[in-house]
Amino acid sequence: MDQPLKRHSRTTPTTLSQKTSEQFTLREIQLLDQLATGRKNREIAASLGCSVAAVEYHLTGFYRETGAAGRLALALWWRRHRPKAVA
Repeated sequence: MDQPLKRHSRTTPTTLSQKTSEQFTLREIQLLDQLATGRKNREIAASLGCSVAAVEYHLTGFYRETGAAGRLALALWWRRHRPKAVA
């Protein structure tokens, strides 16, 4: 007998598929920290000295890797899972 598909909230990430927060690079941590403070992609790109396309590319990967359904969900996930000791 087939079981119905489970629905997940679109606002809260429910899975962490491939990376844990300790596996993010320093550059990824910098990007996610800025995202979590509400900065726009172009502001993040200017601050990190990269293109907006590079920021968008990394954010897409973060959504996939964390299970976050969008920008707000990723920022909330990051605030809960950010590594404690970052140089």
